[in-house]
Amino acid sequence: MNKKEILQISNSIKQQLNGGMLYDAFMALRQLSEQAMAYEITDRIKQCEQTYAYMLRYMSQGSDDPSRQTVYSGIVQQLRQFLDLLVRRMLTPETPTLYYNVLRTLNLRGEDSVAREVESYIAIDEVPARSRDELRERERLQRRLFDIIWVQFPLTVADEAAVRLLLVSDVPSEVKCLAVGAVTMGLLEFYDSRRLALLVDAYQNTDPQVSVRALVGLLIGLFRYRNRRLDDGTLTRLDMLRDNTQWSRDLTAAFGELARTRDTERLTRQLTDEVLPDLMKRGRDLADRFRNSGMNPEDIAENPEWEALLDQSGLSDKIRRFSEIQESGGDVYMATFSQLKQFPFFNEISNWFMPFTTRRSEFADLADSPVVELMGRAPYMCDSDKYSMMLSLGMMPQSQRDAVFGQLGRQVDQVREAMEHSTDTTGTANRLSLINSYVLDLYRFFKLFRRKGEFFNPFDGTFNLIRVDALASDFTDPEVLRAMAEVYFKIGAWSDALYIFEKLTAIDGPRADVYQKCGYCCERRGMWAEAFDHYSHASTMDAKDVWSLRRMAGMQRKLGDTAGAIATFSELERLLPDDASVALQAGYAYLAADDYREALNRFFKIDFLHEDRREHLAPMAWTQMLSGDFSGARATYKRILLSGADMHDYVNMGHLEWADHNIADAINYYLLAIEQAKGDVKKVVDDIRADSQALEKMGVDTGEMPLMIDALLYSRF
Repeated sequence: MNKKEILQISNSIKQQLNGGMLYDAFMALRQLSEQAMAYEITDRIKQCEQTYAYMLRYMSQGSDDPSRQTVYSGIVQQLRQFLDLLVRRMLTPETPTLYYNVLRTLNLRGEDSVAREVESYIAIDEVPARSRDELRERERLQRRLFDIIWVQFPLTVADEAAVRLLLVSDVPSEVKCLAVGAVTMGLLEFYDSRRLALLVDAYQNTDPQVSVRALVGLLIGLFRYRNRRLDDGTLTRLDMLRDNTQWSRDLTAAFGELARTRDTERLTRQLTDEVLPDLMKRGRDLADRFRNSGMNPEDIAENPEWEALLDQSGLSDKIRRFSEIQESGGDVYMATFSQLKQFPFFNEISNWFMPFTTRRSEFADLADSPVVELMGRAPYMCDSDKYSMMLSLGMMPQSQRDAVFGQLGRQVDQVREAMEHSTDTTGTANRLSLINSYVLDLYRFFKLFRRKGEFFNPFDGTFNLIRVDALASDFTDPEVLRAMAEVYFKIGAWSDALYIFEKLTAIDGPRADVYQKCGYCCERRGMWAEAFDHYSHASTMDAKDVWSLRRMAGMQRKLGDTAGAIATFSELERLLPDDASVALQAGYAYLAADDYREALNRFFKIDFLHEDRREHLAPMAWTQMLSGDFSGARATYKRILLSGADMHDYVNMGHLEWADHNIADAINYYLLAIEQAKGDVKKVVDDIRADSQALEKMGVDTGEMPLMIDALLYSRF
């Protein structure tokens, strides 16, 4: 049985379990187990089925059993684990992914266990590694520790106890963080209640790095299995966490950071395509002006004239935009450092989960350099980017490296002093910084690791913790919901923003601004009717809400409710009698209703009140044509020609002359339209054909359209 067939059967059994069809699930699992020759699992399946049969017998006899639902849930959990064990067992021999490669290697050794590896590592770590070779050996052991914690499934009682021991031992913080990363990655492969328990408890570790990494791993795991009922032990542990005053703040902060990653690709494009190239260009131009003036750029703060020059060049705006993205939590370094993940260091999966540390063989020659300390303290940069930077510096020729180190070394005292004057280096602000850094590290792993396609990716655009039932009680605070909804709204995640705004309304009651945003989310998703309903609610709550009225009218037009749109525009015209855009949109609505007189009244109103505007001229000329006022339309098109006509304008002028029986002039205008379309004849011909109904209203015999089009085509030669 190949991988595709195994996964198809697995998905079928999962659907049976989700649908409560346990009879079918038992039968399918027995068959799968027999095919896998997993006789010990077959026996466990039969024992579980016997328990289920006893429960059903008691129920059929009318026995009252208050624990029935708990027993049922436990049986379902067991069946899910049996399925995972069977799938894993059947995929292990030939699946070429990294997870199964590591698993096969460990299976060949046979004697390895999590407990043995942990005990061995703790004993070895008591002796500090001094030479580069000793550091390399220590790193090899750390990789083995990561691997065995990662692929062991399910964790046994002894495995769980060993990891707990490691997390409270005296090993360095980075090793504990490595173990948390391995627990998380194993959880993302297969559901394991002991891994969830470890992450819950590790969150309460006194080491903030360990704590926040466990928190993020826990949240990603809960989202991964959001459609799965968690075991009672995990639910109890989560309930206990809610007694911790730090939990709510950390949960909200981590949720916000994880949600914001969905905007990283857009920000990266904006930075690489717009901000940074312009910043570099303007910077070079400004540098040339500095050199020509003979002035030292470092003295700029003392010279208001040069400050004004910065503003005039646009450089200040670009720098300010870059800073705003950075300060709002945007990932400004992804584009830069994504190119620096090609070092062999990043081929090892465990290195992506290792916090930045100077205790690395790669930095053995730099142990006493202040640059390493500076890198460790660098704000905004995540750990993998710090490794990228240090590895890049290590590739430089010695002379260049010394020059760079000399420049950076002078900044160490400034950074150290800034850190010493920081008001919060261990509390909430520090935890927020650590959460942000770890989320960036994870994002880079799942987006840049050489075998990234082999893993469940929490950053694929669906992450939303409010959809996790196990966390439902954590998201009842209206302010938290509002903050998260705004995050999704800001990054354009319309479905998730709508989901949270609607939940907020159910908890906090109706608010006009929330209805507006719900409407906008629906509109962006193409849900016109739902958008109209939300805008209508907002308008009802605020009689002067012209923004919602505008959107309502727009939705009515999209829905084909011309009469409704006209009624809404009438209300808008009452509130904004001199507003040109309202008059323009009202004119379009009347035009759609074939009420040419009222449409022209609006276009003439714009002409009278706003002489400088031009957007009403094209629909005005079109309406004049449809109403039979060819001379008026011709005069309007002359004004359009003076302000710059586009392809569609020339096509419409051709329609006008055709309707007025000036065939030669019509063809000339169509030729000008082709010229405007850069020779795209098909585009113009399609435009002409699309207007056949309008041409009929103008009195054109559209039966002659093929002749007109051929005449146009022949006239080009």
